[in-house]
Amino acid sequence: GQYFSEEQMRVRDPLLYEQYIGQYLSEEEILQRSEEAMRNGPGGLADLLINSYQEKLIQNRLEEEQEREQCAEEESDEEECDEPRQAEWEPNAEEKAMLREEFLSQMHQRFLDGKDDFNY
Repeated sequence: GQYFSEEQMRVRDPLLYEQYIGQYLSEEEILQRSEEAMRNGPGGLADLLINSYQEKLIQNRLEEEQEREQCAEEESDEEECDEPRQAEWEPNAEEKAMLREEFLSQMHQRFLDGKDDFNY
């Protein structure tokens, strides 16, 4: 089914998706993902409105999770001495594939561990 599709897993854990996959997507890949989502739906104005609303909910949830993570990092930074930040890292295609596999593995394991809100 669609439960383990990339889009459904993105909805279930937007922060994990963003950390492993989303932040490394190019503009073309983001556009392609949006086009695929529109093609896969039955179409029509109602579906477009629902999809945009769901995307807004995902973005809000992602922002909330990022804020919580930043607060936790700030607390740990206060305890540690100031260390220089590493330069932004840009993965190559092979590393992107490894990150995607790691994301999928974590989502599958989370499902197997019973941590998803799923009616088993």
